[in-house]
Amino acid sequence: LDSNDLSGTIPPSLAALTSLVDLRLRENKLKSTIPPGLSSLEALEVLYLDSNELSGSIPYQLSKLRSLEELHLHRNELEGTLSPSLFTLDRLTQFYADHNRISGSIPDEIGGLRSIQQIYLYENALTSSIPPSISDLSLLERFRVEYNMLSGALPYDLGSNLRLEYLSVNGNNLRGDLPKSMRQMINLQTFHFSGNNIKGSVSEEICKLTEDNLVELTADCKGDEPRFECSCCSECL
Repeated sequence: LDSNDLSGTIPPSLAALTSLVDLRLRENKLKSTIPPGLSSLEALEVLYLDSNELSGSIPYQLSKLRSLEELHLHRNELEGTLSPSLFTLDRLTQFYADHNRISGSIPDEIGGLRSIQQIYLYENALTSSIPPSISDLSLLERFRVEYNMLSGALPYDLGSNLRLEYLSVNGNNLRGDLPKSMRQMINLQTFHFSGNNIKGSVSEEICKLTEDNLVELTADCKGDEPRFECSCCSECL
């Protein structure tokens, strides 16, 4: 039912379709909140509600969807905080909640997403630091949290995410140095970290990654007195 100009609210009666595996209502004009009753869809593997006008918080009851693999909630008007219970969905491979108004911190329980490959939380109002448990996500390939209000340093063991290909943290309030462990990220193709309070320089070891897969590396290295020194960046901002 994608892109059908549907309006109104998501019918709570959908909860009766207990054998439903795939529910796609993206790119419509649906309003109001996400019905908590959708948690009755125990066979559901795919839930796309993105690109609507949905409001309220993400129901914590969605954590009951133990078969869920793809959850797309981006480009709505969702608010509130991220419930730690959402990160117990150990079959989830994609979690998109970008372009909303979600606030609060990223729960440390995010490390429980054992199957996750893509996390998009950019352009929200998230605060606090990136939890160290992000380093436990061994299958993670894309992690985007740009344009929030995140602070603190990048996790020390970030380099443990050996499959990570796309990392974007620009436009936050992050500080400190780049973790030395990042030199292990041989699959990294894109790393954006401009618009923060990260200072220093890109190490020779990280620069060596540009000889392999790292083709997009952007930092605050522009001008006569740049905040950051980078001899191998693809773009200085």
